[in-house]
Amino acid sequence: MTVENVPFHPDHHSVLTSTEREVAAIWCEILQLGTSLHPTDNFFSLGGDSLAMTMVLFRVGEALGVELPAAALLETPELRGFCALVDSTRFSGDHRSESRLL
Repeated sequence: MTVENVPFHPDHHSVLTSTEREVAAIWCEILQLGTSLHPTDNFFSLGGDSLAMTMVLFRVGEALGVELPAAALLETPELRGFCALVDSTRFSGDHRSESRLL
């Protein structure tokens, strides 16, 4: 699934940011989702488990150049919150967020 083809919730108040679209595409692919995503969707409520979480963190790291610990998705499992953490890590110049989450 490409970023352009990510299904998202049609609610006009839930337009996804570019990071949210990219992460949503990863979630959709790994979780094999055919549903639309909303910024408040919870990774674990969508069927995510520890193996999928590991895969997501790896893929997000590859795609967006950040290294996040497992705690990142455990503590912020909603799409928008997780993406805010990804962006804050990317744009701070600190591509490893471990110290902020521990």
